[in-house]
Amino acid sequence: RSMKKSIRVQILDREYPLKIEEETESRTRDIVAAVDARMQAIRRQLPTEPDLTVAVMAALAYGEEIEAIRSGSASEEKEIVSQIESMLRSLSTVVE
Repeated sequence: RSMKKSIRVQILDREYPLKIEEETESRTRDIVAAVDARMQAIRRQLPTEPDLTVAVMAALAYGEEIEAIRSGSASEEKEIVSQIESMLRSLSTVVE
């Protein structure tokens, strides 16, 4: 049985608490780092926009990637989409 663990992560210079499955900590931290990097890049392009706009732009960018993957090869598509959707579910508490 997997154990829940509380961690704190930082995205766009704000700290967020997450409850995760203990065995997913490394993957979750990698995902957080990727999301933060994308949001920081958008922040540099749109420095006067509020954090919510930056978050929406990042979500749209990830959505575009998911759709591009869905349009791609079926063999890898399901696995990649499943991983991305799992990552987004893992990070859903950040938005709440």
